[in-house]
Amino acid sequence: MISNQREFIRVKVVIHVELRVGGNVVIPGKIDNISLNGLLICTDSIVPDQTPCLVRIHLDGGTGGPTIEANGQVVRAGSGKLAVQFSEILGTEGMSHLQNLILYNSGHQVDQAEAEFQSHLGLKANS
Repeated sequence: MISNQREFIRVKVVIHVELRVGGNVVIPGKIDNISLNGLLICTDSIVPDQTPCLVRIHLDGGTGGPTIEANGQVVRAGSGKLAVQFSEILGTEGMSHLQNLILYNSGHQVDQAEAEFQSHLGLKANS
């Protein structure tokens, strides 16, 4: 059996997300999975690897409620999916929203998720 060497657990969620690249180009998609340091997005758009982006996750489906915003970079693209690594979570509540999203969707991995939050300073939150 191969052990998972990832730094953070990934949880499955299906939430609307937008990537903003090159200033005003908006790439819509749905999250496939998310962790404290990034996410995998299902989208038909093609974005080159290493492209800087702003990630905007609409926790309420895009009706003007809470969002998580993060600066990041596309680290892998292909097969209708984009992998984005976060470099910075934006806003005063962004990291809290991200942690709550992961905890709520972590199922039997909730203890592992909580341990990760405690043991990793990981990303910096920027207000």
